[in-house]
Amino acid sequence: FLDSFESSMDLIVNFSTANLGLVLDLYHVGLNPDVFDDICDFSDCVNLVQIADRTIENCAAERRVSLGQGDVPIRRWLERLQSLNYSGIYEIELHGAGMNGQPYQDLLRDVADFFRQDSVEAILSDSPSEHQSLHSTVKRSSNQ
Repeated sequence: FLDSFESSMDLIVNFSTANLGLVLDLYHVGLNPDVFDDICDFSDCVNLVQIADRTIENCAAERRVSLGQGDVPIRRWLERLQSLNYSGIYEIELHGAGMNGQPYQDLLRDVADFFRQDSVEAILSDSPSEHQSLHSTVKRSSNQ
């Protein structure tokens, strides 16, 4: 059982394969300045970035909110990953107690609005095609 970042990295390094890598979940690590500062040391091991936002008012409770409505510096993370030439997949997480009761189409519209913002759009416009696909998919979903 892997119970630390160090044990996860040991496994990835010792069993070097494209099928084994890290999931960078911004809901869990997006507010951790040490992970943000040190990501350059392990960015080549990241296979998936899960984009989610949260508030910090009670870290013990599930405090997931729509993208851009919380305290996770998502734009800074996207800029950082772009500067490190991350070319993997982004996954948007839209679930949790903070979103219960919101119609799914409204959540998709919020995500599309977040990605349409000038600063996010500029980051993604220079990104590899996988990132542009995600951006386009979000736009299409919100228009339906």
